[in-house]
Amino acid sequence: MKQLFLQEHQDKADKEQDCYGYLLLESIGLYMQADFDKAAAYHENIARSLKELGRMKKVKEKHDRDWLKYKQIEADRQQKELLYKVPVNIYE
Repeated sequence: MKQLFLQEHQDKADKEQDCYGYLLLESIGLYMQADFDKAAAYHENIARSLKELGRMKKVKEKHDRDWLKYKQIEADRQQKELLYKVPVNIYE
């Protein structure tokens, strides 16, 4: 499975996902008890957790795009370096 978060964010992402699950279950219970104000407060915290997970995911996606660009630039540099070293006989 593709890693969604940077390794340095993984622990925080795991905690946010656990928090999301807990809050979701609790909010459903509060809803079933018709405690709508508390359920709404839990949903506000759910939204906060999801936004933070989304932010960390975007950081990972940007990192991956930047890494790919770097690798492409490096490959181009190596190719030019190799072509520069190849002896060329213009009389053949």
